Amino acid sequence: VVVVGGGAVLCGEELPGGARVVRPPHADVANAVGAAIPQVAGLVDGVYALGERSQLRSEVMARLEGRARELALGFGAVPSTCEVVERDVVPLSYMPGGVARVTIKVVGELDLSAGAPGAVLTPGHMGQLQPGEQPTRDPGTLDHTGGCLPAESSIPAAMPLPATLAFSTAPADEVLGSEALSLEHRGGAPGAVVGPGDGAAAAPASTTTSLIQQQLMEPPQVDVEGCWVLRPVDVDMLALGAGVLGCGGGGSAHNARVRLLHAMQEGHVARIVGLGTLMQRSTSPHLDMVVDCGGMGAPTVSYEKLDAHEIQVATEVLLQELQLSSAAGSTHQGPTHHQHADVEGPHAAPATTPGRRLVALLACEVGGGNCLEPLVVSARMGLPVVDGDLMGRAFPELQMTTSSINGVPMTPCALAGPKGDVVVMRQAADMYSVERVMRSACETLGGAVGFADSPMNLHTLSRVLIQNSLSQAWHLGRAVTLARCEGRDPVQAVLQQYKNGRLLYCGKVVDVQRETSASFARGRLVLAPAPASHHPTAAGGSSRSSSTQPAAGTKLIVDFQNENLVAYLLSPSAAAAAAGLEVIERTTADQPQPQQGQQQATASPGSDSPRLQLLACTPDLICCLDTWSGRALATEEVRYGLRLSVVVLPAPDLLRSQEALKVVGPAAFGYKQAEVEVKVPGSSDEGSEMSWERLLQRMPVQYSPVGEYVPPVTVV
Repeated sequence: VVVVGGGAVLCGEELPGGARVVRPPHADVANAVGAAIPQVAGLVDGVYALGERSQLRSEVMARLEGRARELALGFGAVPSTCEVVERDVVPLSYMPGGVARVTIKVVGELDLSAGAPGAVLTPGHMGQLQPGEQPTRDPGTLDHTGGCLPAESSIPAAMPLPATLAFSTAPADEVLGSEALSLEHRGGAPGAVVGPGDGAAAAPASTTTSLIQQQLMEPPQVDVEGCWVLRPVDVDMLALGAGVLGCGGGGSAHNARVRLLHAMQEGHVARIVGLGTLMQRSTSPHLDMVVDCGGMGAPTVSYEKLDAHEIQVATEVLLQELQLSSAAGSTHQGPTHHQHADVEGPHAAPATTPGRRLVALLACEVGGGNCLEPLVVSARMGLPVVDGDLMGRAFPELQMTTSSINGVPMTPCALAGPKGDVVVMRQAADMYSVERVMRSACETLGGAVGFADSPMNLHTLSRVLIQNSLSQAWHLGRAVTLARCEGRDPVQAVLQQYKNGRLLYCGKVVDVQRETSASFARGRLVLAPAPASHHPTAAGGSSRSSSTQPAAGTKLIVDFQNENLVAYLLSPSAAAAAAGLEVIERTTADQPQPQQGQQQATASPGSDSPRLQLLACTPDLICCLDTWSGRALATEEVRYGLRLSVVVLPAPDLLRSQEALKVVGPAAFGYKQAEVEVKVPGSSDEGSEMSWERLLQRMPVQYSPVGEYVPPVTVV
């Protein structure tokens, strides 16, 4: 490991995973060298009115991008090297008219064509100073602090570099010493090194990587009750896999992972139990109860806020309301005014029954942080978590669970805010009433709260549980991790682990539209083909995911509401026939074929409008994975310039029935089931150009399964 820079003093003489620590001469000034040779940038950062129309937004963004490019050129960037590296739009919901803070950065290589010592860059040009000449700036030019520089600058003339700071042209082995390390990848395995000396054999992968691989090959730890006892490495695998199953939502898996590891460091034990084991151990399945719990609200809020144990508070309040005793030994007796009357009806609270006890907690959704949050609470309560969930992924609304779809009451339910506020709902007219009331309370309490609901006995659970979904998350995390360690494509590892999925698109994020409203993060992201040089390569130099490189001119559009809901392919109409779209269209005999008019929308024949094709939609899982690492990105993490691979995975069978599609299908999110005519303002010509935003308005969205769902196997 070669250590340079001001932080080098923090590193000892040995580092885990490194054969040796090398400190070359002048290592302490490496940062200064880097600061002297960077690219130059033009930055636009301000608050602008983007308007409510997409066309106006596009025009404003184009003007701002042009302004950033002009600034970069003015500071000496080579025009042919300029590119946008950052474009961020943060809507200001408290201001009307589509007002947002916009940040656009354009960078390019520094133009050093003058090439002589003393060349000085000024805001508008590069010039050659004569000996003793003082550089000047135009009056009113802003410096990096935002202040106004005087017309006459006191910057001294350029001075030659001291000999001690001169760049060395000596061979690397002379700079690093006679025992320089020759670093190279062996078979694509990260961390493989060649030791000192000629003809040294390749050392194994880094100690850390080898340890992780060894731990993943070990059998899981099982206690005397048949529960899977989690190790820290298991938590890491769960968090990684839960991110994939989250479809962009479900809360931050990283934050939940940190909380769970902290609870384990305190001595609490996190356990997962299969439904079969739980049923075998139970002497009264109609009296043994489970409760699901998790976080509720906008991921953009929960991603930033500190934990106030809201989920545990909501769970304990619900147990008090139900007067349940815990199988772990504690008893939750509620006050008299919390007791509810027996109410008839499908969404009435279950009557209080003597002898009932809580035997396990349940994840409402396996996606994102809500996969791990019940483990944090259960570890502190001494209970296991059932290996399964009620969504098989993540959904944005409370009623979108297999239990609600099959008539299991959501009430009583409890909600807890970060400042101690608690809301208990004992009965509801229907499942949609629970969502409306609790969503309003969530928004009032800050947009991110803890929630617990759907108490049910083991018999009922066996009807509605999507089994082994936590094991599925672990298997996905393990597949991605091993692919990284072995130099394989982690995206393909996900598709191999989760059967019958497909890679839709591999490209670069070129636009993200996002807003937070009604405790939801809503928006749209757009991907375009990335340059070939930006695609990662697998062992042997072959390009990863090369079988589904997008055609030139095509774009992928993904709509999201907390989670990714619908994916479209956009292609220019003139080039659609020759764009090679058959690579990603559903043409295989074993996959359902779309009906006429359900998969694409175009303008009138002969027009210049683009073609829009439906690729996938909810309830199938649309997941955005980092192309390089395979890590799933939440909707609040997606930024301009990221390289993503978008995959679609088949939804569990419990989400595919006609009753289920009414609750979790595209129609439940307001997507039209039949094509709608959209008039282009200011034109009566049927052949006039139509933007893809207008095509989206007329596009019908009907669910067509991506493939057969294969139930996962348990880890234990």
